[in-house]
Amino acid sequence: MNMIKKFVFFCLVALPSLTIANDIDEVIFDIKKIIAEKKKSDIENIQIRKPDNRLKLSKCVGNLSVEFPFKTHKTILVECDKPKWNFYTTFISKKKSVYFKFTRNLKTGDLLTVDDIKKHKDDINLNDFEKNLSFEKVLGTRLIKDVEINQIVGRDLIDNISYVIRTFKNIKKDEFINDKNSLIIPLESEKVPYDAYILESKNFTKELIVDSDITPNTLIKNNHILSKINVLVSKKFLKAGAQINSDNFVLKTVNKNQAGKHYFDSFDGLKFNVLNRTFSKGEILSKADTRSDQIISKNEIVMYIFSTKSGVQISASAKALENGIFGQRIKLKNTDSGREIYGYVYDSKTVKNR
Repeated sequence: MNMIKKFVFFCLVALPSLTIANDIDEVIFDIKKIIAEKKKSDIENIQIRKPDNRLKLSKCVGNLSVEFPFKTHKTILVECDKPKWNFYTTFISKKKSVYFKFTRNLKTGDLLTVDDIKKHKDDINLNDFEKNLSFEKVLGTRLIKDVEINQIVGRDLIDNISYVIRTFKNIKKDEFINDKNSLIIPLESEKVPYDAYILESKNFTKELIVDSDITPNTLIKNNHILSKINVLVSKKFLKAGAQINSDNFVLKTVNKNQAGKHYFDSFDGLKFNVLNRTFSKGEILSKADTRSDQIISKNEIVMYIFSTKSGVQISASAKALENGIFGQRIKLKNTDSGREIYGYVYDSKTVKNR
C-alpha cells in the first residue's frame, strides 16, 4: 500500500500533469532558433531529436537556454526557468548537397570535360540520379540527351560506359597508339580516372601519338597524348609593324607542345593588329607578338581640335565615321552642328586638322 502511495506521489510531483497541453513542437522550434543563431546556420538545416512523447512540456515563457555540455556538440541541454523544466536531446545540422551543373548547351554524344560542368554546394532537393556524383564519375562520359546551360547533371543524362586505352607493349615517344600495341577497354564511367584519355568512339583515333615512352599495362592518360593543333605561322620574313593577315600568315598543324600557351588558331580578333617585332619565316604567332594598330573606332566620340595658322585652337566634340590608326586622315561629324569634317588621328581620343 505504501509503495502505491509513493508511486502516485512521484507521478504528481515529478511528471507534469497530463491535463497540461503538450507544447513540444513549439519548444522544438524555439530551440532550433537558438541553435541556428549560435551556429550561424539556417533554421531549416537544424534537426532536433524530439523527446519521448511521455514528457509533457509547456511553452517556455521565461529564459529558455540551450547549452552544449560535451565536446562533440551533438548533445544539448535545454532548460527553462518559467515554467521550470529541462531535458537532454541531440541535434544535427543538415549538410548542404553537392551537385553539378552544365556550363553550356551540349548535344547528344558530346564527351564531358572539366570545362563543361561546374561543382555547386547548396541546400537543394536532388533526385536519385543527381545525388552522390563527383568529377570522377562525370568527366569523360558521353551525353545520351541534349542538355542546356545550368541544367543539373544526372546519371540519366550520361552513358555509363567509357572507352579507355591500356597498352600491352612498350611504346616509344612519337609512336602511334593503335591495335598493335594497345587495347580499347570499356569501363563503367564511374570507375574511370578523371585524367584518363577517353576515346570518342570504340575505335582508335587517327594520329594518336604519345609524347613519352610508355610501358606495357599502362592506362593512357591525357598527358600521354601528343596533341595536334592549328596555329598561325608566318609565310615569310616580316618587319615589325607588318599587318597580321592572310598575306603574311597561314594556318599550320603542329604538335601542341611546340606552340606554348598563347597561340592563335584563327584570324578572329586580329583585325587592325600588327607585329611588334620582326618575324622569320615559319615562326608561330603568339599574343605577346601583337599589338593593335587601331586607336580610334568607328562611332566613337573624340575631341576634334582645329588649329589656325596664327596658332588659335578651337576644340569640339565629334563622332568618328570610320576606324583610324595613328596619323591616318579620317572622316568625322561635329556632334553639335552635324557637319562632316576631316582630321588626322593624333591619339586614342584626339583628332587634329593638321
